[in-house]
Amino acid sequence: MDQTSRMSAHIMVTVGMPVLYKRNTRLNTSITFCNNRILLIKPKSVMSNESNNGSRDTSEPFLSTEVEDYALPVFVQEHLNQKTAKLGVACINIGKFKLGFEMCMELFAKEPVHTNLFANNCNVVINQSGSEFYVGKSPFRQKLISSALEKWGGY
Repeated sequence: MDQTSRMSAHIMVTVGMPVLYKRNTRLNTSITFCNNRILLIKPKSVMSNESNNGSRDTSEPFLSTEVEDYALPVFVQEHLNQKTAKLGVACINIGKFKLGFEMCMELFAKEPVHTNLFANNCNVVINQSGSEFYVGKSPFRQKLISSALEKWGGY
C-alpha cells in the first residue's frame, strides 16, 4: 500500500466527475470511493437548465430507475483492479447503515431523489449542492430539507 492509500484508508470521498455513458452520452456524476474501490457512480437526474443563472448543463439527465454495473475505463480497471462499479440512484450499505446521495437541483425537483432513497430505507441522504446563489434561496432550501426530515423522520 503506497503512502497516499494509507493516508486515505477508510475515508469515504465523493467527487464530481463527467462520465461517458452508452453511445457516448455524457453524464454529470458524483463518484464515491473508499479504500481504492469505487462504491457508487451517482448520475445527476435533474439538470440546472431551468435555473435562473442562465447556465446550461452540457450533460444529459439520467432518467433510469435501474442500478446497473458500469464497465469502468481500462486505465481505471488497471489502476484499481476493479472492472465495474454500480451506476444509478442507490444507497451505499455501511454495515446496517445506508447512505444515499442527491445532487444539486434534485433537492428542488417535484419528485426529489431523496423521496425514493428514504422510502427504500436509506438512513441519511447527502446533497452535494453546487447550485447558484440567489436571494431567498437559503431559507427555501432550509424549508425543503425540514420538510423532507418531517416526512421521513429525523431532526
